[in-house]
Amino acid sequence: AEQSRVTSKTAGSVKILNLRAVDGPEGHPVVLNRDAELLVQDAQGRTRSRYNIPYASVLHVAEGSAVEKDRLLFEWDPYTSTILAERGGIMRFEDIIEGTTLREEIDETTGLSQRVIVEPRERGDRIALPKIKILNPRNPTEVITAISIPTGAHLVVRDGDQAAAGSVLAKIPREIA
Repeated sequence: AEQSRVTSKTAGSVKILNLRAVDGPEGHPVVLNRDAELLVQDAQGRTRSRYNIPYASVLHVAEGSAVEKDRLLFEWDPYTSTILAERGGIMRFEDIIEGTTLREEIDETTGLSQRVIVEPRERGDRIALPKIKILNPRNPTEVITAISIPTGAHLVVRDGDQAAAGSVLAKIPREIA
C-alpha cells in the first residue's frame, strides 16, 4: 500500500512555507501548488522535521499550531493525480462530447460507471480539446478560468454543476499520469 498520510515525527509547532491553498469543501485547506513545505519546529525555532506537501493534499494543521508526535499533518490520494478547481463557480464543458472526446467505461473492479476523456478528434476544421470552464455564478457569461482536461482523465463533475474552490474536477489514474 502506498503512503497517503503524513504524521509528525516529533512534537513542536507548525511552520508552513510557500503555501497556496483554498478552503476545501470539507473545510480543510487544499494545497494548490507543488512546492509547499511543512516544518515542525521546537521551542527555540529549530526545524526538527521537514515535509514536502503534495499538490491536492488536505491539510489537518494550521500555521503556528502545536502538534504532538504522530499527529496527522496532511493526506492525499496516492493513486490519482487530481485536477482541482482553484476558484468556485459553474462548470461548463467545452469539447467534452459523449462519443467523441468522452466515453462511459465500467470499472472492472468496482462495477461502477466512469466518464473518461478519450483521445481528441478533429471536429470540422479543428481538433476538439476538452476543457472545463469555470463561470462566475453571479454572471454566467464571465469565464473565471479554463482548465484543459487530458486524455485518460476521469471526470468527477458534470456540465452545469456548481463547484466550490478546492473541489475535485477530474482524476487521472497514476498509471496514466
